[in-house]
Amino acid sequence: MNAPRFIQNFKNRRAIVVSRDSRALEALDQTLMKLGLSVSYVPLSGDRAALEARDLDCERDILLVDGDLNNPLDLPVSEVSETTVVPIIGLVGIEAPSRLKGLFQLGATAILRKPVHGAIVYSALVLAVNAYQRQQQMEASIALHEERRRQRHSVIKAIVEIMRIHGVDDDEAYNLLRRESMKARLSVEAFSEHFVRQMDRSAQQRSRA
Repeated sequence: MNAPRFIQNFKNRRAIVVSRDSRALEALDQTLMKLGLSVSYVPLSGDRAALEARDLDCERDILLVDGDLNNPLDLPVSEVSETTVVPIIGLVGIEAPSRLKGLFQLGATAILRKPVHGAIVYSALVLAVNAYQRQQQMEASIALHEERRRQRHSVIKAIVEIMRIHGVDDDEAYNLLRRESMKARLSVEAFSEHFVRQMDRSAQQRSRA
């Protein structure tokens, strides 16, 4: 799998800020707009942000979350790579372990210390977005590996059945399977799954007859 494209231009991206820290909001507003991002601010009820996963676009949005808020968001996080739905930058004022842990569990891949200085915002954006991309690629790679592992079971079943039907050894059975998959314009794994489903369906029909 190819390495993801390194992102360093944030024009037309949207920064969504979850904070009530006026100094941080002012610094972020000025700096993010200079970097080409639009900026929006999420209303807070207590420390809770009115924001859900369906409101976010992973291709465009970057979330900046104030770690000094108490449990501001509840976004889904992948069990495989701990990736959330968008890149997240944590805003850190009090470096208490519990608050850092909360940002980590939320899925933050970069940190901005408060008070926020405009000179370090770009670095945090680059780290957050590219680390997020790497996590997404890792998850896709693991999913592909698991899919192929699952499909190998179908390949073995298909080879055994072809050996039985045609009276050939395993090498010839695989060659037959590969030729049929090419005719169907499917991978060997995908064709094997189709073949096994048909085989199971035929067996069920015979058992009901």
